[in-house]
Amino acid sequence: MSDPQDPQKYLSPLDRHAAKESAPPPLPSPPRTPSVLSRASANPEVIPTASNHPLIRDVMEGKRYVFYPYVVSLLVISLRRTMGGLRVVETGAWPLGPLFGAAAVTGLFGWWGFPWGLIWTPLTLYHLSRGGRDVSRDLIVQIVGRDEAARIMKSAPKPKPPAGIWLVRLLLLLPLLWFVLGIVAVALSSEP
Repeated sequence: MSDPQDPQKYLSPLDRHAAKESAPPPLPSPPRTPSVLSRASANPEVIPTASNHPLIRDVMEGKRYVFYPYVVSLLVISLRRTMGGLRVVETGAWPLGPLFGAAAVTGLFGWWGFPWGLIWTPLTLYHLSRGGRDVSRDLIVQIVGRDEAARIMKSAPKPKPPAGIWLVRLLLLLPLLWFVLGIVAVALSSEP
């Protein structure tokens, strides 16, 4: 199909041939700049690799990207939020302040919403008992893909939670233990 705007369409075959011969020669194409890969073959240090990414370097040094979720509920409304946003946590230096704050808010105000407060609160307390929600792997997957992220996380040093995390776990388990003991006490007292 020819273009309706093409002036060659309206010329006779002889005129088209004459126009081709009198046309100026085509301009040469501009020189191509070398691509990253062709430069890399000349200089291997130029290759952009995932190991140069600051997030991956942090994870390989033992740091983790963590957030501290909490739940607040008011009868039929339940909200899940994070305490202080995403934090870079170094091995053994976990900030216990936001962890205790999120655990306290969730423990006191998370249960009061139906139905999501009753569902989200135990899940949030579980994540908090493990030192917060570690999203390092999820961030690395977005950079290098699932298989490479699995290899990086396998070779990265494992985080060492501080001794204070056991205090958080104890504080999270005490209300549950108190609740179970209360149910057992009521069940035992109602028997004839």
